[in-house]
Amino acid sequence: MRTKLLIAALIMKGIVLFVYLVVSFNMHEPEAKGVSRVNVDILSTPCLDKIIEKERTLIGTIKERERELDRKTERLAEKERRLLILKEEIKTELARFRDTKKEVALMLKKIQLERDRNFMRIVKIYESMPAEKASQRLEKLDEEMAVKILSAMKEKKAGKILASLSVDKSVRISLLMNRRMKK
Repeated sequence: MRTKLLIAALIMKGIVLFVYLVVSFNMHEPEAKGVSRVNVDILSTPCLDKIIEKERTLIGTIKERERELDRKTERLAEKERRLLILKEEIKTELARFRDTKKEVALMLKKIQLERDRNFMRIVKIYESMPAEKASQRLEKLDEEMAVKILSAMKEKKAGKILASLSVDKSVRISLLMNRRMKK
């Protein structure tokens, strides 16, 4: 029984192979062997035609999608290149900004030093005056400026000038000096 099944299977495989070869041969050279076109049309059924057409459409769609992806990849690469250029420009501008910031800071420091020197010259001028004359002039200054000048003076000289000021002005300046020291 087993042998009969094996023989039947082999015969079936042979027949399928034979049909395949005949059909393949007929598809490639139908007129050369005198085989009619009718035999070739056996494989060309409407169902098979639809499958082949769907495959062609699918292949076309895949190729179009590949082209689209290639275009997107090119656009992204171009954007990346532009971003790198912008990044370099930003780095350059940032370096220039930092340099400018340093220059401005140095200028401000020089200006502040000059202001401090000028202020200290004013303080020394007031210190070199007799207490009565210095107090007459401090009476006419606004109290904030008077506090700054007296705070920068030596204590003995500032005390003599404060003593020569009017009592009201002396009290206000003393209070402002006290608040300033607490800060």
